[in-house]
Amino acid sequence: YLMAIARLKQQLASGKSDEVVAALEQLKADFPDLAGGDLDAFIEAEKIYAKHDLGKAGKGYKEFLDTWPDSPLQPAAMERYFSIGAAFLQGQKRTFLKVLRLPAFDDGVEIMRHIADKAGNSPIALRALQVTAENQERRKQFIEAYHTWAEIASRWPTGPAGRDALLRMGTALHASYNGPQY
Repeated sequence: YLMAIARLKQQLASGKSDEVVAALEQLKADFPDLAGGDLDAFIEAEKIYAKHDLGKAGKGYKEFLDTWPDSPLQPAAMERYFSIGAAFLQGQKRTFLKVLRLPAFDDGVEIMRHIADKAGNSPIALRALQVTAENQERRKQFIEAYHTWAEIASRWPTGPAGRDALLRMGTALHASYNGPQY
């Protein structure tokens, strides 16, 4: 079962959702005693992700992460959820009322914050916070970026992550200064 999960994670990294859904269905057929609600929820989220409906897929992955924190599929779901948040932060639009396509920057920030809270001090939490802060800097939200870099510096006070966060805090604070008239 663990070998099948490892192969599944490799297919997830390749990014081909159709193959992943087929592998998940095969995993469910091969190990019916271990297949449960977590596998079913993950398969449903993957099917929605394969249809490129990132909003609904994000909700599915969030529900999966909240409902089954001890599932062996947790890291794979976290990576997919991260990719959805990154897509929203990079400008991917979200369908609203089946007609309007609106920017989803706030949804991306919310997803990344959720990942950072769930993952603790793991590398994906650091990546989520860094992507969030860099996006805030690109959108000229320097005070918010400063606070995100400060959170990184407080969570990882030593090493290159903490050092870089302190430098970026100073850069963001300097960029927020509007001159002596301000």
